[in-house]
Amino acid sequence: MVAGTDFPLNGAMGLRMKPMGDDDDDDDDLLFFGDGYVVWSGTGKNYDSEAYGCTDDGGSVCWYTFNVRAGIKGENFSLYATLENILNENYKPYGWSYYAPGFSLFLNLVYED
Repeated sequence: MVAGTDFPLNGAMGLRMKPMGDDDDDDDDLLFFGDGYVVWSGTGKNYDSEAYGCTDDGGSVCWYTFNVRAGIKGENFSLYATLENILNENYKPYGWSYYAPGFSLFLNLVYED
């Protein structure tokens, strides 16, 4: 909790890894990358959780999720895989009256002519 705030403090923080020497924008080579990130929300000093649909009935007013993403980019395609909420936390983001999705897997394939 941050002193003096009336609304939840939200944020995201992550770390990305990719091969060295890929600073040029040359798409002739494959580029692999991976990252991990955390998304979180706290409570404000005068935050009334029930007034905003956030109760502590099995969900959490203060919450965080761990997430990972990896991908490969080629000359004319990109493939991404994302795992979100790896710990399957039960939480309600600020202002939501329903719970956020649990553990999720997303696969994206993009082809460019």
